[in-house]
Amino acid sequence: MPVISIAAQFKDLGRERLWIELALGVIAPGFLAGMMMTYVVAHPLFPVFMALAIITALSVLWPLKKLHQRSYEAWQPNTIPKSLVVSAFGMIYITEVGIFSVVMLSLYQGLKPDNPITFGVAASLVIALIAVTAYNDKNKNRFDRTHRHMVKDGASNVSGRVKSTLDGKGHQYVLSHTSTGTRIDLSAHGVKIDMRPVSSNSTEVMMEITEGGNNTFAQGLMTDIHFR
Repeated sequence: MPVISIAAQFKDLGRERLWIELALGVIAPGFLAGMMMTYVVAHPLFPVFMALAIITALSVLWPLKKLHQRSYEAWQPNTIPKSLVVSAFGMIYITEVGIFSVVMLSLYQGLKPDNPITFGVAASLVIALIAVTAYNDKNKNRFDRTHRHMVKDGASNVSGRVKSTLDGKGHQYVLSHTSTGTRIDLSAHGVKIDMRPVSSNSTEVMMEITEGGNNTFAQGLMTDIHFR
């Protein structure tokens, strides 16, 4: 594949990932916050902000579909989990600010915002923020070290093709079966390959470079292991 074509793919990958993060983490939560405020101070605008929030959230389906389709063509960095984590941070922060703003506006309007549900939602968002932060701290480095390839073939056939390539190169590995599929562990190089059946004729292949693993070796494997 020409270098220009590869560069163009990664440029598109960045643009699509950026839109997912902006739409879910900034724009849609901003509309939701506006929706909560208009419920108190400008009720006729409430459905407008609600519709805008829904449209913005639905707009990420197209870039998600493009990212998924591209993963059938070649190995791609597994950026979607990282984008969803970033979006979750923005969503929680903006929603919390929106709730606080609505409470202040309610007090100004002479309403009573001390409903237990209000504090329950706010507390739930704080707990969610702590959970997302913990999840991100645990997995953020692994996200950066993982590549994904979707294959239009059954899991057993994909596993056979991967093993055939590794055997042909003389690589030593350990094959095991997990609850979700098959794993090939090349511990000498710090590389793991997981193959999970998505359907009878579709398989997800994930290559993870463990901490301290051989990145050059993994890049070579991604060149050697192809499914087209």
